[in-house]
Amino acid sequence: MYGRKRFTIGRRSFVRVTTAGAAGLYLAQGCDSAEPAERVRALVVGSGFGGSIAALRLAEAGIPSTVLERGKRWEITDDYDTFCTTQNPDGRAAWMHREPVIPGVPAIRLRMSPYVGLLERFFGENLDVVCAAGVGGGSLVYSGIMIQPPRDLFESVFPAELDYGEMDATWYPRVREVMRPGAMPDDVLEAEPYLSSRIFIRDAMTAGLDVQRIQCAMDWDLVRAELTGEVPPQVITGDYLYGLNSGAKHSLDRVGYLAQAEATGMVDVRPLHQVKSVGAIEGGGYWAEVERIDENGNVLETTRIEADLLFMAAGSMNTTKLMLKAKRDGTLPGLNDQVGEAWGNNGQRILVRGELDEPTGANHGGPACVFVHHHDNPEGPIGMEFGPAPIGFEHNCLVSATQGVPERLGRLQLDVQTVGDEEIIGIVPEWDRSWDASAGRAARHTMQRFVDAAGGALTSLPGVDDPSITFHPLGGMTMGRATDTYGRVDGYAHLYVVDSALIPGSTPAGNPFWTVSAIAERAMDTIVREDLAGE
Repeated sequence: MYGRKRFTIGRRSFVRVTTAGAAGLYLAQGCDSAEPAERVRALVVGSGFGGSIAALRLAEAGIPSTVLERGKRWEITDDYDTFCTTQNPDGRAAWMHREPVIPGVPAIRLRMSPYVGLLERFFGENLDVVCAAGVGGGSLVYSGIMIQPPRDLFESVFPAELDYGEMDATWYPRVREVMRPGAMPDDVLEAEPYLSSRIFIRDAMTAGLDVQRIQCAMDWDLVRAELTGEVPPQVITGDYLYGLNSGAKHSLDRVGYLAQAEATGMVDVRPLHQVKSVGAIEGGGYWAEVERIDENGNVLETTRIEADLLFMAAGSMNTTKLMLKAKRDGTLPGLNDQVGEAWGNNGQRILVRGELDEPTGANHGGPACVFVHHHDNPEGPIGMEFGPAPIGFEHNCLVSATQGVPERLGRLQLDVQTVGDEEIIGIVPEWDRSWDASAGRAARHTMQRFVDAAGGALTSLPGVDDPSITFHPLGGMTMGRATDTYGRVDGYAHLYVVDSALIPGSTPAGNPFWTVSAIAERAMDTIVREDLAGE
């Protein structure tokens, strides 16, 4: 059976924490390997957008890199069974959780064996966070939405040193060139599974809102293959959050940056390698304590890898966790007091317009690439995407996700617990729901525009429209605070952050990945040109 093989060579087991409030924790133990440290030129922690961009641009500059990824490599198979589905989740759904971590319908209380699945949930007092694990990072679970903030919103969030004209002319286009997005074609939109998308477009136009089909990193020919029955339906039923068994999603490991980086022959990607600690080496360079694990989380060995260059790209939560731990433990004692600060949830909300007087379909075709820009909302600017949902029965409702701008940013902090003789370290957001209240009001205002113009009511689906969860954690090693605008960590030469931890809490009124990637491209161009030239 998939993912159920247990290796017999493991020396100890990875700590499996299954209770709320303790997800994402790990043992704070020293390296127990007797082997001498391995030395590499550049070490990249994480294989999502930031890490993949770093690896590719280093390779193009002639610098080899080793990419460490805690999750597994998800190979697309001819049997179309690489990933589980929302309707039928199993251990592949969640990183070391015993239950699926995505809220929604159907409400499933399935007890699973711990496994290195796709999504990890961090539990906080007022806000939970969900993030990805696996070779390709967030690209395995995203919907591929590419939204560039307009100048005024961009400049309201980011430091003035980030020139919007330069971002618009150079860095956003560079990401687009690699990820090869396209808008939903007319023939797909007119197909039966996309009735719900057509209703959303019609009603948005009736409400006088700016609605459009936005660019999406998706292979639309494979979506057409689903429509004709050549491959099993998944995108067309809205069931794409756990990955796509057809490979239609432009994930980094298959289409984008990481695939190109590995093709150079200069990038060594190591799945199932979990970084526990990092620190500076006296005399120059950095080290990482690394656990090699199996697919059930059992630790096979613990090693030390040293590097001349260290690129942190484990995502907002895990990059910041490693930096906070290094500051606490004194392995990077020069980190400033801004580590963990200026963190936010991208003003994210999920809303439901129900009680519609017409059918919307049992399952709504995806991905989420029909979008409303409502930047003149009196409560604050938001972007609203139609969020297809694999509900499985007619429910006469439409689900939408919005992104706004938090009024105030929170922080990330270590959660340190002692279990027996072991210290367990996690990370939790410090967040007050009032800090993005305006984003919530803006979302409801836009939805009320739909209701007033086209009918229905602002309703609820159990577990879906929950403001206490975000899929867009941003910040913690924020540019202009813990780093400069190129991700150079304050006080440390050749230590860089190149992922969503750089972002000051919001990619205003839009999904993060395009902006995160454009900023990583900008950073790597300068790092390679100014810091590494001639080395």
